[in-house]
Amino acid sequence: MKIVAIGDTHFPFSANHVIRWIIQDIIEPDPTITHIIQVGDLYDLMSYSRFPKRLLLTPQDEVSKARDMAEYFWKRMRDVAPQATRHQILGNHDARLSKRVVEVMPELDHLIRYKDLWSFDNVITTHDERDELVIGDWTFIHGHTKFTKHIEAVDFKNVCTGHTHRGGQHAYRLQIRNQPRILQELNCGYVGNPFHEALTYRPLNKYFGWTWGCGVIDEHGGRFIPYPGKRPTP
Repeated sequence: MKIVAIGDTHFPFSANHVIRWIIQDIIEPDPTITHIIQVGDLYDLMSYSRFPKRLLLTPQDEVSKARDMAEYFWKRMRDVAPQATRHQILGNHDARLSKRVVEVMPELDHLIRYKDLWSFDNVITTHDERDELVIGDWTFIHGHTKFTKHIEAVDFKNVCTGHTHRGGQHAYRLQIRNQPRILQELNCGYVGNPFHEALTYRPLNKYFGWTWGCGVIDEHGGRFIPYPGKRPTP
């Protein structure tokens, strides 16, 4: 089993050069990859945020462009790794649309086909952001707390997350049922564009901890692979 886990894409505000690097340098040359997982925040859905925002795109244009980019993303994954099983899970940004509907007009909630936005050919989607995806001895969730806190949230199992935009891994030696075990938490980083105006909630321009890259899990455990190239000019 070899898994490539890809973090928050925030389509249409993605770092496309980083996605190309993952495809060309990590996935395409390796026919042993068995699973590709996007761990949530596939879309940004800025238009449906409850936070103050500028109208950079109309809601219709944002969703249409984001959907086109997501379809192309998964098509490329099928093309370069047809042997791999592909999984999509949802994050807190993906849930923005349904939350706004429930807040404003809950009587329309049952009429809206949310699932279509996250359904793709030959991709297995976990449509509830609260659900876990389990593959082997690893649990995949989007993550909703600080790094190093998710092992407890999944009842002390190896866990892979996104959400914080900060890639890395951490190992714990725990005593579980009187047996020593090494458990890992892997954050697979971020492939959005931190310089886009839609993501101005990030830290300062020069120094910030959002890290481009992806996660890889194999028989040796999980590791974060950072993007080795230069960042583009904002």
